[in-house]
Amino acid sequence: MIRSSLVLLLLFLSFSHAQNRIDLDSLYYKFLEHKSPRSSAAFTPDDVKPSTGEKCGFGLAADVRLNFDRFSSSQQAVLKRLLERPQKTNEYISPFGHFRIHYDETGRNRPRFDTSKTPQQNIDILASILDSVYSMEVLTFGYPPPPGDNGEGGDNLFDIYVEDMGYPYYGETQPENNISENTYTSYIRIDNDFFDSRYPTRGVSGAKVTIAHELHHAIQIGNYALRSSVSGKAEDLFFLEMTATAMEEFVYDYINDYYDYLDDYFRYPDRHFLKAENGYEFVLWNLFMSDRFGIDIIKKQWELFRDQRAVLAINTSIVEAGSSFKRELNLFGIRSYYTGYRKEWAVENALSGDTYGYFEEGENYPLLRIDHTMKYAPNLFPLQISSMPMSNNYIKIINFPDTVISIVTNGNISALISTPNSFFNFEYSLFDEETEGSKHMVNDYFYIIESADQENYTESNILTKKVVTGGEFRIVESDYAYPTPFYYKESRNVYIPVAANQSGEARLYIYTSNMDLVYEGVEKIITPFDRFVLEWNARDADNNRLSSGVYIYITRSTVDSGDEIRKGKIVIFAE
Repeated sequence: MIRSSLVLLLLFLSFSHAQNRIDLDSLYYKFLEHKSPRSSAAFTPDDVKPSTGEKCGFGLAADVRLNFDRFSSSQQAVLKRLLERPQKTNEYISPFGHFRIHYDETGRNRPRFDTSKTPQQNIDILASILDSVYSMEVLTFGYPPPPGDNGEGGDNLFDIYVEDMGYPYYGETQPENNISENTYTSYIRIDNDFFDSRYPTRGVSGAKVTIAHELHHAIQIGNYALRSSVSGKAEDLFFLEMTATAMEEFVYDYINDYYDYLDDYFRYPDRHFLKAENGYEFVLWNLFMSDRFGIDIIKKQWELFRDQRAVLAINTSIVEAGSSFKRELNLFGIRSYYTGYRKEWAVENALSGDTYGYFEEGENYPLLRIDHTMKYAPNLFPLQISSMPMSNNYIKIINFPDTVISIVTNGNISALISTPNSFFNFEYSLFDEETEGSKHMVNDYFYIIESADQENYTESNILTKKVVTGGEFRIVESDYAYPTPFYYKESRNVYIPVAANQSGEARLYIYTSNMDLVYEGVEKIITPFDRFVLEWNARDADNNRLSSGVYIYITRSTVDSGDEIRKGKIVIFAE
C-alpha cells in the first residue's frame, strides 16, 4: 500500500511538472527581442510582442542560461552569439580596483548619464558609483563580493558593459559559467544614459539604482544560489528580485525608483510571494523585515537559501529571531493599510502608544485596494472568502459613521510550498451584539472567522483609523509533518508533531517502512508556524542523507499524565 501511494504521488508530481514546463520557443523569441530591441521584427514572429514593464533583464537571462541545453541546435547557435560579451573600444578600471568598465567613446552606445559631461567624465561617474555600491553591499552589509570570472573580459575584475539597452530595461546581470552546481560567474550590462522619458528614474540616478540592483544579482548567483524550478524557470525569482530592488533603497535611500513598481502590490495585496508579477513589488517586505529585525536578517535568509526554498528561508530566519511568519505577515498587512494619506493616522496612533509601526515613506505609496467592501447589514453574513496560502485578505465593512477593516491572514506555509496554486475557504461574520462563538472587536462589534484549517488563520481589526485588536497567536499542536513530501534540494529540515511539555524536549524516532530504526535522539520543542514541533534534518544517526521512500516518525513527550505519543509518515525524495 505504501509503495503504491508513493508511485501515484510520483506520477502526479511528474504530470504536474510536465503541465508547467517552460515554453522554450516563447523564451527564445523574447530573448531575441530583448537583445535586439530596435530590430526585433527581424527575429520575432507576429504573435510574439515586445515585453514591457521589466526594469531588469536578469530573470530572462537566467531562464535562458538555465535552459540552454534544452533549446534546439539552431536556437543554441543563435543564443550562443547573443550571450557573448559585448565588444567595446575602451576600458577603464574603477579607482578601488574592483571593476573593469567596457565602453565606446563614440556612437549610440557612448556613456552620457550626464549629458553636460564628456564620455570619459561619465565613466568616471560610473566608476565612482560602482565602488560606492561595492563598499555598501560588501563592506558595510557584509555580503561576499561577486566571484572572479577566470580571466573573461581581460582579467579577474568584475566586468561592466555600457550599452544602449533601450527602454524599459535599466540593466542586466548575465549568468555565465558554472562555479558549482547552483552558482555562476557573471557580468553586468547597463544602459548608457537612461535618456528615454519613460524611465521613472533617469540619468545618473538611474545608473545608481541599476548598479545597486544588478551588483546584488551578481552577488546572489555567485555566492548563494540560482536554481531551476520544476517548470524550468529560475526558482524563487521573486526572492532574487525583491532583494535586489531593496538594495536600491538601502544604498540610495533618496532616489526611490521602487515607487514605480508598488502599484502591482497595492492593487493585489491578497497574493502570495510566488504569484509576484516580477518580484520588484515585494520590495516592501524587505523594508519591513529590515525595520523589524535589522538589515542582517536579509543576509541570513540568503545564507539559508543555499539549501532551502525562499519562503522556508524567510520563515527560518523569522523563527530564529523569535517570531513566526504568520505573525509578521499579519503585521505587514497592517502597515500596508497605512499608506498614502492614511500614514498620518499611523503616526498619530504611534504617538498614542501603539506599536504596529508604519512605512517611513508610506505617504508616497499607493492606497491599498480592498476587494471585499460593502455596507453593513445583519443578513450579509457569513461572507464566503477564498484565500491563497501565506496571504493577507482585507475586508471593509461600512457602518456609518464607522468603518471596520479586518485583515485576515492565512498562514499555511506548508500549502504554499506543496500546492502554491491552491485556495482555502473561510467564513467571516460581523455582528452588532455578542453571538455564540464570537470574539469582541471593540464597542458593539463582534466577529467570527471560521475555517476547516482554523489554526492557520489570524486576524487584526481596524476601526476607522486605529488598530483595535491585533492578531491572536495561539500555539497549537500540529497534526502532520511538513514539508511532505520532503526534497533535500528544496528544504533543510522536517518539522514533526509533538506534544508540548514543561521540559521543552522530547524524544524522536525515525523508522523505515520496514521498521528499521535510522535515527533516535532528544530534540528541543520549538514553535515555528505557531505549532509545537521537533526539528529534524532528514539524516540518519551518522548524519547521512536518507534514500527516497516513506519513513515513519514517532515522538514521545513526557507530560504530567505520562508519555504522549505522536506518530505518522514522511515521504522523502533524495534526488
